Amino acid sequence: MAQSRWINIIKNAALRTVEEDTILFLLNTKYVVTEDDGLICHRLKDGSLKLAGTTDKKGYRKMMIVGKEYYLHRLIWLYCNGIFPRFETDHIDGKKANNRISNLRDVTKSENQKNRKLRSDNTTGVNGVYYDEKKDKFSATISLDGRSVLLGTFKTLEEAAQARELANVQLGYSVNHGKCNDLNS
Repeated sequence: MAQSRWINIIKNAALRTVEEDTILFLLNTKYVVTEDDGLICHRLKDGSLKLAGTTDKKGYRKMMIVGKEYYLHRLIWLYCNGIFPRFETDHIDGKKANNRISNLRDVTKSENQKNRKLRSDNTTGVNGVYYDEKKDKFSATISLDGRSVLLGTFKTLEEAAQARELANVQLGYSVNHGKCNDLNS
């Protein structure tokens, strides 16, 4: 992993900002970063280590560097790739505290939404499926290019869920999409 990390850092040197250079230098000198564990620790004067950062109310780890707060997942991405993610950082397994580099990917907002958890206000237990009281049927929808597309209305929840699952596969949604709505996972 270390060799590919240095290759990424060198490869992305021309793209790096002064801010990224400064933080990368500090991560390499003042901290111990373990990309395989997704952790950053302060290197104390006595040689011991102290876990860096705090967990916010949404479940993300953050820490201060040079007077500015950063998400740990962005710092670990920077440490491993030499630049901050250019889009959004997706936690592939949906667990916000899992900042292992193997669990992070730089994706567009649209791609990140395809790995979204089940909304807390969902009443059917299936992403993109809702009960339409007026029609006394279940409707299945999916987001495509920023707009909601009706996949159809169905007599049963199972039929609507099947239509949504098929659309998920056809449009490249994550297998984790809609599986959990625990904010702290």
